[in-house]
Amino acid sequence: MVKLADIKNYRSLLSDLDRGRFKNVYLFFGPETFLINDAVKRFIDKFVSNDFKNLNFIRLNYNSIDFNDIVNACETLPFMDKKKIVVVDDCSFFKSSRTDKDTASDKHSPGISKYIPGLPDTTILILIAGAEVDKRLKAYSAVKKIGDIVEFSPLKGQEMAMWIEGRLKSQGKKISGADAFYFSERVLDSLFDAENEIQKMCAYVGERIQITRDDIDALVPKSLEANVFQLVDSISEKNTGKALYLFNELLLDSEPIPLILAMIIRQYRLLLHTKLLSAKKLSSQEIANRLSVRFFVCSKLQKIIKRYTESDIQKRLYRCLDTDAAIKSGKADQRIAIETLIVEFSR
Repeated sequence: MVKLADIKNYRSLLSDLDRGRFKNVYLFFGPETFLINDAVKRFIDKFVSNDFKNLNFIRLNYNSIDFNDIVNACETLPFMDKKKIVVVDDCSFFKSSRTDKDTASDKHSPGISKYIPGLPDTTILILIAGAEVDKRLKAYSAVKKIGDIVEFSPLKGQEMAMWIEGRLKSQGKKISGADAFYFSERVLDSLFDAENEIQKMCAYVGERIQITRDDIDALVPKSLEANVFQLVDSISEKNTGKALYLFNELLLDSEPIPLILAMIIRQYRLLLHTKLLSAKKLSSQEIANRLSVRFFVCSKLQKIIKRYTESDIQKRLYRCLDTDAAIKSGKADQRIAIETLIVEFSR
């Protein structure tokens, strides 16, 4: 893991750029690829003229090049610009080998470590790693010594709402903080989904500047998964009223009760698996990969499991399965059975 003091985040990086403070080498890592690509674009916009972008912006994939290709790209002087941007994707030399946790997994790590201190002032080198990095490696230390290390984590809650406000502002639109937060809950904190919905929203309202909650309700679809996730989260917070409200909202949206229960069962299964994998000290990204869920979903699951023991989750899962069997056999009224579950679980 990387200590918080060692790294910057997306917002602090943008603040540095706005103030004209920058380094010649960066390590970008983290699961939020949308923000990584946005940061790269901001570097291009700031330092590279559009007319000379083909000459002064070079993007390479580490898996398909030789180390000398990086050196050649960095050593070539920019044309008609003061800086050139070189981006290298999939830099595996920032991650330890599975077989030897104390050594770099890549033969080029020593080379890049020695080259970085002599990087030309005319070049800004951006090295993009995976979701996680190992700060014990020489390549990491070399970047840290003269450059900046930036972690791109998923935006959550108020951060996501602020991002939505900023994106709409860049499109010439306005939205209240409360409505931006409401918007974020609709898209489950996914930046890709939020961006798509923002573009649709701007087209929908036309020349009107203010985005309202009515616009969000009219255009941004409610996700069954999102609503069930919020329902289970409300139960874990012992907020019976909110959980019952969300359940009734699902019914008003004509969602079939058996499907709602199936989604609730799925959420508790995910919670149980997350609890078990967390106990094995797996990273958030590894858990997300194992469960085939997006990273921000895994983060939400990890937040909820802190409120439960493994036994608590198992009992709720079995109770859901018993309720499912009772409904299917005709022994229980569907709606009453689910409402009883919600009240029981949120006590």
